[in-house]
Amino acid sequence: MESHEISYVSLVVIATLAFLVPIAVSKIKRFQIPVVVGELIAGIVVGKSGLDIVHAEEWLTFLSTLGITYLMFLSGVEIDFDLLQNLSRKADGRRLFGTTILYLTSVLALGLAAGYGLRALGLVQNPALIALILATCSVGIVVSTVKENHLSATEYGQTILVTALLLDFITMILLTVLVVVETTGDLRELGLIGVLFMAVFAVYLAGGRLRHKPFMQELAHATSQIGVRGSFMLIFIFSFLSDLLGVEVILGAFLAGAIVSIISHTDETSLHLKLDAIGYGFLVPIFFIMVGAAFDIIALLASPRSLVLAPLMIASAYLVKVIPGALFAGRFGARESFALSILVTPGLSLAVAAAEIGFRLDLLSPSTHSAVILLAIVTAAVSPVLFGKLSPAAARAPSRRIVIVGASERGLLLAKRFADFEENLLLVDRDLERVAQAESRGFKAAQIDASDPADWRKIELDRNTTVVIATQEDELNRKAAELLRAGFEVDSIICQINNPEYAEALKDLDVYTVSPAFAPIALMENMARNPGLFALLNRKDDNVAIQEAMVTNADLAGRAVRELNLPGDTLILAIRRGREHIIPRGETRLRLYDILTLSGTPAELERTIEQLNA
Repeated sequence: MESHEISYVSLVVIATLAFLVPIAVSKIKRFQIPVVVGELIAGIVVGKSGLDIVHAEEWLTFLSTLGITYLMFLSGVEIDFDLLQNLSRKADGRRLFGTTILYLTSVLALGLAAGYGLRALGLVQNPALIALILATCSVGIVVSTVKENHLSATEYGQTILVTALLLDFITMILLTVLVVVETTGDLRELGLIGVLFMAVFAVYLAGGRLRHKPFMQELAHATSQIGVRGSFMLIFIFSFLSDLLGVEVILGAFLAGAIVSIISHTDETSLHLKLDAIGYGFLVPIFFIMVGAAFDIIALLASPRSLVLAPLMIASAYLVKVIPGALFAGRFGARESFALSILVTPGLSLAVAAAEIGFRLDLLSPSTHSAVILLAIVTAAVSPVLFGKLSPAAARAPSRRIVIVGASERGLLLAKRFADFEENLLLVDRDLERVAQAESRGFKAAQIDASDPADWRKIELDRNTTVVIATQEDELNRKAAELLRAGFEVDSIICQINNPEYAEALKDLDVYTVSPAFAPIALMENMARNPGLFALLNRKDDNVAIQEAMVTNADLAGRAVRELNLPGDTLILAIRRGREHIIPRGETRLRLYDILTLSGTPAELERTIEQLNA
């Protein structure tokens, strides 16, 4: 039996670089360089264009291929289908989709023109592949940059995210179509892509039912890790199915990620963190370092034409994104539209993946392949910095706001319990007498009809607003909740409802429902199941308080909960990340702008909040 000796030298070098690169990149405070850019550069240093100590051994090539497959899976997981669904319900959101589709079409058309222009100069072989490379977008870079600039809750930030998501998704599909056309030339085989989407729908239906089973919740942690196992099962099943159908395997992996994103929603953020840890902690660095190691600077410098190719590719990448960016100028202004176009220019993951596929299929020459890698590195390093200079000034972390619908005695009592919100609390009611009564007790109040969208537009609602609907009228409460979900971006909606049918329908709209008839029963059940927690939250002798605080201290980003050393007996009860709700564990790592629910004495909480906001 023939055996192949394995040399661990290359793997030791790669593992060491994967550990050191994030540390080195984090020390560069002046520029926000993505870690993957550092990995590409590190690969160039140790690869054929540098020290030549990392080589493409067979088993490393396998790990690198698994890395790109997993990277495409994570790209699918990053798609926020809740965001797309919420926008599709609103007229403004649908208009935004229309503008974005027009932008995407323009980008592809200009990319194709640039591809043909480069081919006319004898610099590239396949204009269509060049067009897709120029049109790709790195969702990871866009999401992190938008969050770092505090733009996630703004219409401008949402527009950037939607544009990036659609660019990522459409170019992935078109890349698969191009590969099928170039490899077989049989357009009928494109119909096989439909089989993949049928499989996606079937898995979505089955997975959606399976995830609600109690035994699945029990198997989600410890040694079972059923969510991670299921994710890898989907990756390999869809990659195999793609290969069987003659479709590029990265599409199968991408669709597997999209399924996980749809099924898991936001209540299983721990699963997403585990998947990220496996990918960005192991497989993805191997892929990017190996791509850098294969970077052939000699091929790039082999001829005068090749020297011209790289800067032309970089210039073309920016031009095909910036020129159509004028479509957004009417909505946001010229400067902001220019900044948006700059930020969605880096393709990074998908651009590198397209370059690898094109090189493997002889659609790209070695010099063009190297030019695309250089394009990915330069645009990923430069674009976030330029965006920071051009975009609206980073806003102060927005504070939460609460709007209570119903200024009856129940609403006033609830408002009194929110006294710590002061200026960020508003009572609304259609009865002018109740509004006046609320104002006489020192609350901010406004007269509006909760079933009238025009009245709601008088109030500044945003993604940092929680609306509590507490009138005694089920029909009004239902209409108000449905109206807010369909036409406004608010963080959470809590609705008092008695009708079980209404309650079930509202749950599907991501509305938290409370039934006065059953709430005491549910409370007593939780007291019986969790007496320790209930006692902790209600200890009057120790003056225990519950308070929320936002993480704005950059030094805490990435820190595990167990490393925080919080004052006294302060506890973190929950973490809210956008619409994701996380039960914290020792290994859970904080991110900037996480909202922590804290328990402790007022003095301890004050010191904790100072630590979180330092």
